[in-house]
Amino acid sequence: MKKSFMEALDSVGDIDKALGLSRVGNMEDIYKVTVELFSNNLIPECDNMSALLNDGNIKDFATAVHAMKSMLSTIGAVKLSETAAGLEAAAKIEEIGYCRKNYPDFLEKIMGLYKNLSKIFPQNT
Repeated sequence: MKKSFMEALDSVGDIDKALGLSRVGNMEDIYKVTVELFSNNLIPECDNMSALLNDGNIKDFATAVHAMKSMLSTIGAVKLSETAAGLEAAAKIEEIGYCRKNYPDFLEKIMGLYKNLSKIFPQNT
């Protein structure tokens, strides 16, 4: 028997599905589309953030990490969203050293989330 989306989401760490569901008015179908859209956009968004930081473009990195923070918050990935908020705050005051030091761990955790989501949305891998 195939698991429902919500049951499958139980196997994904880092997501508070009740919180994520509440962000979309408790509409499970909308939440599923939101999480799938997040999963579809994750690799290009991470590539963009990485390139901006590697290029020293701290202002655009701040904008990109802000968008990631919002997406993470929307799906209920609270801890990752908080980490993104820290990176965003540092980027806004041009603390590029902090960002370069802390971004790799954040990226690793995001990619772990992507790996888990790709089990639910295999066509996206």
